[in-house]
Amino acid sequence: MCGACMFLMLALMPLSAQSDAGVSLYGASPYLGWSLNSPSTAIMGARFDIGALPMLPLRIVPNFASAMSDTSANLLMGLGLQATVLRVKAGETRKVALYARLGGAAMWVQENPSKFVADMAYGLTLESITTPLGTRVFVEHQGLDKFKDNRLLVGLTWGR
Repeated sequence: MCGACMFLMLALMPLSAQSDAGVSLYGASPYLGWSLNSPSTAIMGARFDIGALPMLPLRIVPNFASAMSDTSANLLMGLGLQATVLRVKAGETRKVALYARLGGAAMWVQENPSKFVADMAYGLTLESITTPLGTRVFVEHQGLDKFKDNRLLVGLTWGR
């Protein structure tokens, strides 16, 4: 499973490269979150924007997260495609953007065999012209394994 995920990442990397040096990083989004399922689990992770698919409005977004509770821990490494579905002006200097992401991830869970899961998410990003360093706040609902594992994530985005 891990090999398949790495192969997919390596296969898609040249699509976003702007130079011969390798993959370009267009944005970074660290986040914190909480599992909405039992047991309650704290989540810390990040996703990155490494470019767009040619001729399509889809961004290539690898995702890495670690989750811990009193009884278990897990690690998630995934790759998805993200699209902005709707962008609405909310005042003179703000916009709210609705996005959706679909991909796959390798998930290692303590005391269980690792597995490959579907990684689906939707969220809102608050965009502002006056924000320092171009940061944006986002709130996201992430559903892993066909929404059997639900997570609420809050974070910041720098870059694209």
